[in-house]
Amino acid sequence: MNIGLRMYIYSNPLLKEYIKLHSYLYKDLIRNPESIKDIEDAMKKENHLTIEDKIDKFSNTLTMAETIINTLK
Repeated sequence: MNIGLRMYIYSNPLLKEYIKLHSYLYKDLIRNPESIKDIEDAMKKENHLTIEDKIDKFSNTLTMAETIINTLK
């Protein structure tokens, strides 16, 4: 694995932990360093960090706030 890729992985603690938990990914990265983007996407899906997840969380927060306001009326 090249130095740039290792620095990229170590600069992102969530990605580093994801790869550590799924150790078979090291072999994939050694064979195909470009697969880091696919691995990063999988990590985001598993940790609920995608745009869709953020929108859902925001929507849930607004719904909860609306419910609290309606209850206080």
